[in-house]
Amino acid sequence: MRKSDLLLEEKHHDAFASEYTQRRKGDFIWEVPEEIFLLKKKYFRKKITVVDMGCGPAISVVNILGRKLLDKLNYLGIDISKEMLKLAKKNIPKGKFIKGDISNPKIKANSIDVIISLGALHHVKSKKLTLHRWSIILRRGGYILLREPTYEALKRGMGESPIEEGIKFSELTESFTLNNLLPVKYNFFSTP
Repeated sequence: MRKSDLLLEEKHHDAFASEYTQRRKGDFIWEVPEEIFLLKKKYFRKKITVVDMGCGPAISVVNILGRKLLDKLNYLGIDISKEMLKLAKKNIPKGKFIKGDISNPKIKANSIDVIISLGALHHVKSKKLTLHRWSIILRRGGYILLREPTYEALKRGMGESPIEEGIKFSELTESFTLNNLLPVKYNFFSTP
């Protein structure tokens, strides 16, 4: 991602960090589907390494998985916003955190068991390149758990932050194929 885009995203997320914590506590469309369809405890075993890409305040993973389980994992949160990371550190005290760009994580190849991205991938310019980089750090048999808006639901310029844009389903499936990732399940949601 270009440095100017990163700075725009960082500035936006720093400004709204505390609001994200408040919104996540009871927002049905974001919270409940994650618990029912995505963040199932079966993906999270003791001692595995989990990276939360664009972790924000990490409130969803705490609300759904609970601190007890999170304390047994090697949890790493990556976010562009220092304000979001301050909140995340309070929410997951035993976690590790990196201020950085999720489109190019500085993580050793084949070292991650689960990658979580709860509404962060649509903030990067090249979703395909980002998914390719994520596939490199993922261990064989690992999982990438995504919750993202589609391009049809969130066209560029319609979102809250400056560069966010939904993902084209064809781009997502092409990325999976090119990177030898096997989709386990797709769920589609819409709001009234």
